[in-house]
Amino acid sequence: MPGVTKHIFNHEICDILSMFNCEIKTIEPLLPKEYSSGDIIALLKEFYPHEWHSVEIKYVYYQTKDRHIKRKFGKNRYNMKAPDVLLMDASRCKKILSKEYQRIHCDNYSEESRVLARENLWLKRKPKIEKINQKIEKVLSKTQQVTPSFIDQLIGYYERKNTSQKDRRYILLELKKYYSDKIIQFFFKLNDTELNKQLRWEAFYHLQSFNYQPRARRQKYMQVHTKNKKRKNFLKRCTHLKHMKSPRIPMNLSIE
Repeated sequence: MPGVTKHIFNHEICDILSMFNCEIKTIEPLLPKEYSSGDIIALLKEFYPHEWHSVEIKYVYYQTKDRHIKRKFGKNRYNMKAPDVLLMDASRCKKILSKEYQRIHCDNYSEESRVLARENLWLKRKPKIEKINQKIEKVLSKTQQVTPSFIDQLIGYYERKNTSQKDRRYILLELKKYYSDKIIQFFFKLNDTELNKQLRWEAFYHLQSFNYQPRARRQKYMQVHTKNKKRKNFLKRCTHLKHMKSPRIPMNLSIE
């Protein structure tokens, strides 16, 4: 695994584990007298639904990347664990699942305290969950939740080497009209690999609008996949600087 890619992926996993640790700390008082990992997962999904979903989305993204890499190089690169399995790597989760901690929790358990803690946490979390729900609903109201037959053509045209900056902006604006897993995964790909700064940030903000918590990539860490040194230097020097003002949407995008 290339050093830069490994560093970024590992950083992503560390951020997820750190998030899990903080969330688990808040739901500990809500655990029943006797509990298992399933109870922890259920509470996290209830009180942190969007955060859990963001990890699921990233898991699907890295699984897709691994399938592509395996076809090309014969083995996986990331091997990201499923959210419920990754949760077991969080230090806080290991602690509260230990027999000693469960014994102490059982001895000090109070149903009244658990009910009160649940009510207090819900009062804190409910406004935040509703705020994110409203934000997502607002974005979704501007999109069509279908996958048109020409989506693959648009994505294919975007990925051509000779497609201009102007055409790529038009394509992104067209893709933003629709919502589907395929389109979201494509925007994750752009956020990871697009050399042009303007297009990459456009993908980043679109993912952020759905609360998918994408990671912003620094320009110096963007990789140019070509063996031609002249072209590689040109892409590094010039491609990321190209910028155009928001275009008006044409009536029809012609794809040949």
